[in-house]
Amino acid sequence: MSNATTSIRFGKSIGTRIALLFGLSTLAVLSALALIIAQRSFKSAEVQSEAYSVQITNARADELGAIVSKYIRFAQDIAIRDVVIRGDVAEVTRALINMNRMIEQEVAGGFVAWSSGDYVTALGVPGNISDRDYFKDIMSGKTDLSVSNPVISKALGVPIVVVAAAIKRNGRNDGLVGLQIPLDSLSSQVASVKLSDNSVAILVDGTGMVIAHPDPAIVMNLNVLEADELGYEGLSAAGRIMQRGEPVSMRMKRPDGSMLQGFASPVANTPNWSLAVLVPISEIQASGRAISILVIAFSVAAIAIIVVLSFIIGGSIARPIRSVADAANSLADGRLDIEVAASALRRVDEIGMLSRSMGATIARLREVVAEVAETTDAVSSGATELSTSAQQMAAGIAGIADSSQQLSQGATEQAASAEEVSASVEEMGANIKQNADNSFQTEKIA
Repeated sequence: MSNATTSIRFGKSIGTRIALLFGLSTLAVLSALALIIAQRSFKSAEVQSEAYSVQITNARADELGAIVSKYIRFAQDIAIRDVVIRGDVAEVTRALINMNRMIEQEVAGGFVAWSSGDYVTALGVPGNISDRDYFKDIMSGKTDLSVSNPVISKALGVPIVVVAAAIKRNGRNDGLVGLQIPLDSLSSQVASVKLSDNSVAILVDGTGMVIAHPDPAIVMNLNVLEADELGYEGLSAAGRIMQRGEPVSMRMKRPDGSMLQGFASPVANTPNWSLAVLVPISEIQASGRAISILVIAFSVAAIAIIVVLSFIIGGSIARPIRSVADAANSLADGRLDIEVAASALRRVDEIGMLSRSMGATIARLREVVAEVAETTDAVSSGATELSTSAQQMAAGIAGIADSSQQLSQGATEQAASAEEVSASVEEMGANIKQNADNSFQTEKIA
C-alpha cells in the first residue's frame, strides 16, 4: 500500500500534472508570442531606425544647405556694396583688407574679381580665375549665384569650394565676389554627423567626388561612381542616384563582406551635392536586437513566474486531495486514527466537500466500529456463560458415561457367567445323554 501511495505522490501527482499542464501550455503560448513579438519588434525597430536615420540625414543636409545659403547671402552683401560696385581696384583692395577680419570669422578668405578674371583677395593677393567654371557661369549671365565643385585655391593652395555672387554694373554681371570655403572645414562639419558609433558621413559633389570625409586621405581621392571597383558593392548605384539630386536609402557591402545601410540627402543651394551617411547594419539592428532580447527576457521571467504559480496552485489543490487519499489508504489498511487536514476541511470548494465527506465517513465508521465492539463484548460474555454451562453439561455427561460403562462392564460379567452356566448345563446334558446311551446299551447286552 505504501508503494502505491508513493506512486501516487511522486509519479502521478495531480499537483505535478496541473503544474506541467499549465506550465507547458504557458511555455508554448508565451514562447510563440515572444517569438512573434520579438520578430515584429526587431523589424519595427529596424524600420524606425532607418526612418530616424533618414530624418537625421535630411536634417543635417538641410543644415549644410542653410550654411551654404548663409555664405551666399554674405557674398551678396559684399557684392552690393558701393565700393565694390564702383570697381576701383585700389579702393576695393583697401575695403577687402578692412573686411578681412569679418570675412575670416565666416570662411577661410574672400576675393573680388573683375570681368577680365583678375581678382584680389582680402589679404591683397592678386590673381586670375578666368578659367574657373563658376566665373564663366556668372560672367555669361547664366546665373547670378554659383557654388563651385571643389578646386585647388590659387591663393591658398588648398582644396576649397567657392561661393560666388555676381557684381551688377549697368544691369549686367561685371564681376563677382567669391568666398573660399576649405574642404577640411566641410569635413569637420560633416564629421559631426553621427547616426551610430561607427557610422561615417561623407559629402559628395555633383560628379560623385567625395569632397568631405573624416579621413582626409579620401577627400578628392574617391569617386563613389567608381566605388564598386574598390569592393564597395552598391555604392556606385547610390552615387548615380545622388547625381540626380534624389535621396538614397539602400544597402551596400564593404570589401570585408560586412553590410552597410546608406542614407543620402541632397544639399540645397549646391550643384547636386549630397550628404551621405553609411551605417553598419549591425548597429541599425542593435536597437531591434535589444528590444527582442528584452521581450524574450520578460517572456522567460513570465514563464518562470507562471510555472512557479502553477506548482503553487497545483500544490494547493493536491495537498487536500492527498490528505483525503491518505485517509482512504488508512481506511483500506483498517486504520481509523487518521484525521483529514483541517485546511482541507475549511475549503469551500468541491475539495472541501470531499474532505468533509471523508471526515464524516471516518467518524461514522468509528461509531460503527464502537457499536460492533460493544456487541462483540456482549456476545463474548454470553459465549463465556454458554461455555461454562457446556463444561458443566460435559462433566455430567462424563459421569453418566462412567456409570454406563460400569453397568456395561457388570452386564458383560453377568453374560460371561451365564455363558459358563449354559456350558455347564450343556455339558451335564451331554453327560446325561451319554449315560442314557450307555444304559440302553447295557440293557441290550443283558
